[in-house]
Amino acid sequence: MLNKKLLTIYIIRTVILFIVLLIVSIGTIVFLRTRINKIQTTLQENQRLLHSLERRGETIAELRKQFGEIKTTDTSIIDSFPYSDDILEAINSIELIAHTHGLQIVKQFGTPIPFMTIPDGTKISSIQFSLSLQGNVSSLTKFLNAVESLPYFISISSISIQSQSSASWNEISNLSLGGILYTRERQ
Repeated sequence: MLNKKLLTIYIIRTVILFIVLLIVSIGTIVFLRTRINKIQTTLQENQRLLHSLERRGETIAELRKQFGEIKTTDTSIIDSFPYSDDILEAINSIELIAHTHGLQIVKQFGTPIPFMTIPDGTKISSIQFSLSLQGNVSSLTKFLNAVESLPYFISISSISIQSQSSASWNEISNLSLGGILYTRERQ
């Protein structure tokens, strides 16, 4: 009987030990699973943040590139204003266009008048001018289109066309043109 009793005690102890080990194992598994989930969540958050930082870096690089382009454009715009004391290149360009299209030209340019100051401190002036051109209407139209594409700020304020022949505009005509050439002052 003693053996049976000892065997029963041994079995009960083993079962209890087994249950305790099972509870400890389940507790450990639950604890480790919770830790793994927390680590996984942290890892996913870090990956999201890393991706966000990479996109931010790309955005900053793109903004730097665009800022460089804007700065280049601003420089190009400022360069479109010839200096008030050096408008010879602009005058020569207008004269060259007239001769290229077979027009006779008489030009008159006034003196610079202060117009405005732009935010970077550059002072803009305006110079009134008048042109008298002689040629056919086709050449006069080509001249006006070419002047429009010059890299200067030119405003045409008046145009008068007189045909020498009342029969056709395709013959020799006179064009009187008034406008303003915008320039900048030297700093």
